Amino acid sequence: MSNPRLQQFSASLIEEVIAKSGIDIDAANDDNFNLREEAFTEYILELLSEHNEADGVELAYYEARGTRSAPAAKINAWSLSGDGATADLFIVLYHGANEVIDVGLPVTRNQFQLARGFLARALNGHNINTEDISEGGQVMQRLSEAKDSLTTVRIFFLTDGVVRSLDLEEESFPGLEVRYVVWDSDKLSRLKVGDREVIELDFAHDYDGAIPCLKNSDPTGEYQTFLAFFPAPVLARIYGTHGQRLLERNVRAFLQSKGKINKGLQKTLKDEPHRFLAYNNGLCCTASDVRVKNGELEWVKDFQIVNGGQTTASIYHALKKEKVDISQVVVQVKLTVLSDPSKISEIVPLISRYANSQNKVNGADFAANGQFHQTLEQLSRSICAPPVSGLQRGTYWYYERARGSYADDKARQSSPALKRKWELENPTAQKFAKTDLAKYEHAWLGLPHFVCAGAEKNFNKFAMRMEEDGEPIVDLNYFKQLIAKAILFRTTEKIFSSLNLVGLRANSVAYAIGLLAHRSNLRIDLNRIWNDQRISSPLVEALKIACIGAYEFIINSQGDHKENTKKSDFWQAFLSSDINLPNEWEGDWAVTSFIAPNNEEDALSAEWEKVRLLLLNDNRTILAMEAYTNREWVPKYRRASVATLAAHDWKSLKKKPGIGLKKLRTLVEMFAIAAADL
Repeated sequence: MSNPRLQQFSASLIEEVIAKSGIDIDAANDDNFNLREEAFTEYILELLSEHNEADGVELAYYEARGTRSAPAAKINAWSLSGDGATADLFIVLYHGANEVIDVGLPVTRNQFQLARGFLARALNGHNINTEDISEGGQVMQRLSEAKDSLTTVRIFFLTDGVVRSLDLEEESFPGLEVRYVVWDSDKLSRLKVGDREVIELDFAHDYDGAIPCLKNSDPTGEYQTFLAFFPAPVLARIYGTHGQRLLERNVRAFLQSKGKINKGLQKTLKDEPHRFLAYNNGLCCTASDVRVKNGELEWVKDFQIVNGGQTTASIYHALKKEKVDISQVVVQVKLTVLSDPSKISEIVPLISRYANSQNKVNGADFAANGQFHQTLEQLSRSICAPPVSGLQRGTYWYYERARGSYADDKARQSSPALKRKWELENPTAQKFAKTDLAKYEHAWLGLPHFVCAGAEKNFNKFAMRMEEDGEPIVDLNYFKQLIAKAILFRTTEKIFSSLNLVGLRANSVAYAIGLLAHRSNLRIDLNRIWNDQRISSPLVEALKIACIGAYEFIINSQGDHKENTKKSDFWQAFLSSDINLPNEWEGDWAVTSFIAPNNEEDALSAEWEKVRLLLLNDNRTILAMEAYTNREWVPKYRRASVATLAAHDWKSLKKKPGIGLKKLRTLVEMFAIAAADL
């Protein structure tokens, strides 16, 4: 395969998979192939999720040979919509080769047949046993329970090869529509660089005729707006064909029929379909180009629903699942066409935010572009981690706030020599994204059940927590401690992989770290981990025991193991379990807890409690401290000893007359400088 784009994508994919699997690059071999295949699956699912090609997917490996009574079967992951109407099954063919492998039609057909075999087993109740504790067994059980509500199953074929033919027939089951979707290296490489497939709708030829509309132009020429009235069957067909891809610029996924608004939509569709237009606010949509003739919308390019996803999906599911007659239903659509495509990222999120009047759109939905993430990105480009040996230079921990920025920055290097230098300074293994950040923080804070909910859901929880509780102060200390949590998490993944335990790695790792953070009262010395860029031997031994304990606790639980780990009461039960940790690891604890402050006073208080304990026996005067640190403090305290002030905790220090927040800041700076030089 000589295609440079594919070769480059293949090389970067290998790096991503090895980094995500937690395997040292020199140790990647056949012995850990299954772990790399799982890492490949997880990485591709995150990529698809970020581009709204998949949602809420969970890893669940299953493979079985065919028998006289049941077909051969395999899946690697799956998802089920909240209303039980749509299921996605994922099957993976991973090669892990240094070259791009061609995947022929017989192999492609076989992969889809294996996934269909799994679906057939589930629908027919073959070998379904409520006592089956395997991942595949649990998935079969849940699909079997949902078969009466299922209307559509999509089978995704994921591979690092290139599929050469798609001459396949999608064979449906009775009463169940089955669709095939292929994501190979060629298609994935285009998706990664933002080469998204644009949705074009030809109403005149494909949807029973053009749509009547009214036009109004912005006086500045920035955009045009069209008001149209879509027949509900047309809207349902569009959603049935394109699904979540219609919502790429929607800040919120379909909320499912559990919310009050959606239940109201369903009731209106069933009981008063002729009043749907009067009751419903309709859709806000965008497009890059349109063709309008004689007051009718004939064709639309890059059609996106930025508000009204729940309306669209409710109509589709009412038709498919409830068999509701929607022929009399009409939906109002406001379609905005921007004159300047470069303003899409600026204006479309604002349309989505301000247009929504049915359900609250949390600021968390926009969190990846917030100040917290921007500041963290800037720090990651400027703070160099300590070298791990005297023969190495320091490296950077690269925060990839926007997916693809790592590859873009590397590509900007003007020569092969500069590119190699950049790669050495920014190793792939030290790249982390917003979903990784949320994992590290929640595992540390004793919220591993959030981590177990999956990458995107966990990040949404993290963003909502920041909105409700306030964002932590992102400064040098926060960045260093975050990277220490990253090292802790990634090392624990490697430890788990070395224990030859089967499955549940992500769940066990999150629970193990949560346990140790809880047992130490958040006193695992993050500063030491940052300075050493590794964890200590006693901590490694404690993590081994915690990983085994977490795995055994989860695997011995009743019901669906992965679902159990997502529940708060299950996590609380684990905290009470009898897991004996070695005493040696306690010798590495810091004096105080590591809690990221949410405001300046909290930050100063935390820093004061840390540095004052180091100066309790310092007999210098404050005057001498001023001279040493080149700072000026409150004149009336200059004869007081450093030790006298160090004896005060933050609460009592604040009570001293004449010391406001500004003076306290200076005092903490002086003590920090002195403590650093001890």
